[in-house]
Amino acid sequence: MYDISLDAELFITKRENVANGSIYKRRRIALTADKIFVLKKNSRQTNSSGMYDFSFRFTPKKNLEDIWKKDNARTLRFCIYAKHSLSGLGKHFVQEYFLSEDLFIEGQFEVGDTLKIVKNNVN
Repeated sequence: MYDISLDAELFITKRENVANGSIYKRRRIALTADKIFVLKKNSRQTNSSGMYDFSFRFTPKKNLEDIWKKDNARTLRFCIYAKHSLSGLGKHFVQEYFLSEDLFIEGQFEVGDTLKIVKNNVN
C-alpha cells in the first residue's frame, strides 16, 4: 500500500455582462487545508469491496452560503488532483454544484461511507 497526496481547490463562478455578451468569472475560495501530503486509511478493516476506505473532509474557511449570496454566484467547482507516491501517476477530478436555495443544509455528515447529512437538532 502506498501513499496518495492531494491538492484541492474550490471556486465560485458567476456570469457577468461585457461589451460583446457575457463571461463567467471565477473566484477561489480558501480551504482550511488544500494540500494533503499523505492520505491515510480510515481503519484497519476493509469495506464490503475488500478495499480500505480513505477520506478527508475539505472545508472552506468562510461560510459558503454568505459568499454565494454576496456574489450572486451560479456554481461551485471543486477540483482535486490525486498523485500516487510510488508511480508518480496522478488524476484530476472535478465536481460542479449548481447553487440553489435548498443546496445548503445545516448539519453534519453521517459517519461511514456516505454523503448523507444529518440535520442538527435545534432546542
